[in-house]
Amino acid sequence: MKCEDAEMLMMKYMDGEINEIEAESLNGHLLVCPKCRQAFEVYDSMLSGMSEMETAEAPEGFENAVMMKIRAIEKPEPVYSSRDKFKIRFGGSFAAVLFIGLMLMAYRDDIIGVLSLNQYTAGRVEGLKAFSEMIAMQAETFMMFFNNVIESVNAVLASGSLFIAGGIVALCAVQAFLARKKNR
Repeated sequence: MKCEDAEMLMMKYMDGEINEIEAESLNGHLLVCPKCRQAFEVYDSMLSGMSEMETAEAPEGFENAVMMKIRAIEKPEPVYSSRDKFKIRFGGSFAAVLFIGLMLMAYRDDIIGVLSLNQYTAGRVEGLKAFSEMIAMQAETFMMFFNNVIESVNAVLASGSLFIAGGIVALCAVQAFLARKKNR
């Protein structure tokens, strides 16, 4: 038995929850392990000392009074710096704009179709269609560029030469930094 297992069984013994098989296993370990035997003796003496102590009853309503005081403690509001507030607002705004843009791109044909049916917006839909087609072409160009970049990165990663060169550059930079720090 490992000492960690013996300690768990000691805790079960102290709580009065150990069964006969576990007690035999613990006793066997305590016979061969002086460290655990000493820990058990300390725990056992504490337990016997505590059992000899007089128990005191809490006054009536004590628990409720304590709980009311705990609930009455005001939780401090988190303090954000103006920089943190800006980051939160900017991040939320950026996420909202990105989401709306993606939804507009995904459902642009449906949106244009609905707008062309409306008497107030039907005249402006032609300009919107041209703009939508231009955006779609730019998105397609960007996706082709992005795919080319990914293919180039995959080719470089497959060769592994970039990692070696990057490692050498990083080592040189660290050595130069340490040399400068040593010369100061």
